[in-house]
Amino acid sequence: MNCLLHAFQTVTGLDLVARLGHDGSEVLYPDLDPPMCCRGFHTQELIKASWPEFVCMRLEAWPMMYWAEGKNKQLDHCEWFGQMISESNGIVIGFSNNGIAHAEPCIDGVYDIDKFESVNSFIMVFSTSPPSSAQF
Repeated sequence: MNCLLHAFQTVTGLDLVARLGHDGSEVLYPDLDPPMCCRGFHTQELIKASWPEFVCMRLEAWPMMYWAEGKNKQLDHCEWFGQMISESNGIVIGFSNNGIAHAEPCIDGVYDIDKFESVNSFIMVFSTSPPSSAQF
């Protein structure tokens, strides 16, 4: 199973393949080795398929501000980024130890950090349902 799909389905508990109508396995580029030859998924289509039960917010580890060509500034909020991961449910995205893009589910701040060489973003996932103990 595609790692991004697996991460989203683990965090949301939804059958996203049924909602999307495909499993990402369609071979688009037969000259490439799996999994790079397959259609796969884009984060935006999985975010859309998770709606309306869940809303998502993507955080970047190293956001860049651009004003004009050659005029940019990289923001350093690594400590805050790590805190958001440790206190949230979501999808950790980065590159695996073999250099391939990878995603892992993160539940209550727990994910398999050893599978990553670098982490570049985190998609926080929030349920839109009120807690079962909510009183109105």
